[in-house]
Amino acid sequence: MWLPLCTLALSMPLASMGISPTEACDAAMDIRTVALERDGSYDEVGYAVRMKKARLLLITGWIESRWRPAVSGPYIGTTQVDRYVWAHLLTPEREKLVISSRIEGFRLGMDVLDELTVSCGSLRKAVYAYLSGKCDGRTDAIRAKGDLRCSLAGGC
Repeated sequence: MWLPLCTLALSMPLASMGISPTEACDAAMDIRTVALERDGSYDEVGYAVRMKKARLLLITGWIESRWRPAVSGPYIGTTQVDRYVWAHLLTPEREKLVISSRIEGFRLGMDVLDELTVSCGSLRKAVYAYLSGKCDGRTDAIRAKGDLRCSLAGGC
């Protein structure tokens, strides 16, 4: 599971962003850790869904923060989760961890994606909601952005 994630990470334009191949594969290892520690089914279907979410979060982390823990207005962590919309997932201690740790940012992103997948009914709609706050994506531009992330991740 790690090698395909590392290969995906290495496919990003790293040099132009000042990111080493080692840092890219480290990000892949972090998301692999998060995916493997999740509760749920480890049958073939559960594994496939977990891998899709891991690839999506690897792509999202690249696009949003170049895999670095970050704060940008209300958005925090590696995957830039809105701290106000998702306040029920954040204790003050967890928020500090998310701001300072790439893997904690991935964990928060996975929590959000898991919740959205259930409430929206599909992973693609969860990606739309991750970007817009609504399962339908609100606009064609947001849906196109979500579709691009799904495509880069190998499908939703």
